[in-house]
Amino acid sequence: MMQKPMKKEIGIVMTAARRCRQTVAKGRGLYLDNPAAKQYKQWFRAHDSNSRNNSNWVAEKAKEQHLVASTTIFSLFFVSFHLNRSIAEAVGGRSEAEYSQ
Repeated sequence: MMQKPMKKEIGIVMTAARRCRQTVAKGRGLYLDNPAAKQYKQWFRAHDSNSRNNSNWVAEKAKEQHLVASTTIFSLFFVSFHLNRSIAEAVGGRSEAEYSQ
């Protein structure tokens, strides 16, 4: 039987997803004092307030948050796995050719 996630766990994942999006936006120049970012934020706020009562919009946002969080977690796992493997090879572990034999 699977337990429902606790509110705190959901909050942690949502915060991580938000920080990830902010980092990506910062890399694209869509964050902080960029005029295009300010214009985008104003448009988004207007769109957000108009659509807030729409339950479909809320469901779409929840799906988007879940997708961002799950892809972030997967990519972090993938990177850490390969990083650990290459570190082990550099330190003197078995190489990829030795694994296949």
